[in-house]
Amino acid sequence: MKKYFLITLLIPMMAICWGCSSYDEDNSGSSSEETAGLKEVSVGKPDWQVDLVNNEETPNWQAPDPSLYENWMIFMVRIQEELKPFVSDDDMMALFVGDELRGVNHPAKAANGQQATVDESTYFILRVWGNEPSNQEVNATVKLWSSKLRHTFTIKGKGNFIPESVKGLDTEFLPDIALGSAKYPCTSWVNISFNPQDYGLEVSQDDMMAVFIGNECRGISHIYRDGFNANPRILLFGLQEGETARLLYYNAKSDRVYDTDKTFKTASQAISINLNNE
Repeated sequence: MKKYFLITLLIPMMAICWGCSSYDEDNSGSSSEETAGLKEVSVGKPDWQVDLVNNEETPNWQAPDPSLYENWMIFMVRIQEELKPFVSDDDMMALFVGDELRGVNHPAKAANGQQATVDESTYFILRVWGNEPSNQEVNATVKLWSSKLRHTFTIKGKGNFIPESVKGLDTEFLPDIALGSAKYPCTSWVNISFNPQDYGLEVSQDDMMAVFIGNECRGISHIYRDGFNANPRILLFGLQEGETARLLYYNAKSDRVYDTDKTFKTASQAISINLNNE
């Protein structure tokens, strides 16, 4: 039997922003002061969360019969940082070629082979079966069932088989599976240019920025990572295109939440926002 491994699935990079709860602008502790263009709306670290909980039934994914296939491949998928708090032993991941289930496994495992914790990189390791010859392109679908969220995330792409390769072992494979949310069908990345120092604020690793639609949080991101300032990249969970969204910023040093006074419309493609003083 020839051994084939999946090396390239051209699936967009994913990730779930960890949740955002409702937010009340009329917080009695806010001073409503203006800080160099940012309006202070509350005092204290916010409990921002996106409500990703759904009500789907557990899928009945059955492992394929190996005797029906000539080739197999290893597909190692890392769980995104935003999904780690929801990792459960009852989670499942499956890979389909067309409508045919080619591989399924559960649960996610820590990189060291031990039981996964929320602080570790966790992986699903799939053995994917097929009869396709080397380098034949296929239409592939990856599905993740989250038991805690009662939700299936689905992303699609094209890939081909390359002999003697393991996708995700030496080069991390981290697909943007949160973009395939059924609960929020209009998901997109919001890329934000923002330098808090322009507003006279000191940056720290606990700073956050969030997208709100009405009083509901639909995305959150830290703006300081790996020892340097990083422009926020927020995964926005929308119900439909054209919803009015706004940006809020939490500055940990001042322990204040600020309204950036910036609104925009949700869309199915990436959105760019510039908050820098120019």
